[in-house]
Amino acid sequence: MRIVGVDPGLGGALVLLEQTAEERVRYVDCHDMPRTVRTAGAQKEVADCLVVKALLLQWQPHVVACEFTHAQPLKVMGAQRKGMGAVSAYNFGYSASVIETTTLVLGIELKLVSPQSWKATMGLRKQDKRASLAMAQRMFPTAPLQLVKHEARAEAMLIAVHVLTKEGRVSDAEIQRASRVEEIRTTQALL
Repeated sequence: MRIVGVDPGLGGALVLLEQTAEERVRYVDCHDMPRTVRTAGAQKEVADCLVVKALLLQWQPHVVACEFTHAQPLKVMGAQRKGMGAVSAYNFGYSASVIETTTLVLGIELKLVSPQSWKATMGLRKQDKRASLAMAQRMFPTAPLQLVKHEARAEAMLIAVHVLTKEGRVSDAEIQRASRVEEIRTTQALL
């Protein structure tokens, strides 16, 4: 089984994982969210649906697992700002719609996953992106996750692992152990 995990947004990423014949899950490939400049009206960088389509056609996944979130209105509390401004919310929604639409048009199964759900499964509730990066680095040490900016790649990997867990292909106990090894034994291999 081949699964693509997606951390949507202009700074997001797509990651391909594969369940091998030996009943393991391994890292295969990744791509930061492809971008293009939209020239209609004001020039603006947006997610590139043609590159997303090309990636999905090349990778041939059975499932695409995409984080499903909503725009967070900007809240200003004194000197602190929390949430998204209008432009950030638009960019995030546009990128997510590129992933969802392209996946469905290609006839690939789409699974939308809330951040709360996948973070709970992975034991990362109330953790920041650095914790996600550290966990993915331990699980998939051959994946290109050396830089802090690779947090989106890491979260895309963990979203895919979450879906495999919920489908019974990876046990919760294996997630605990998997933080020390690259490959995850699936539930079928344990039976």
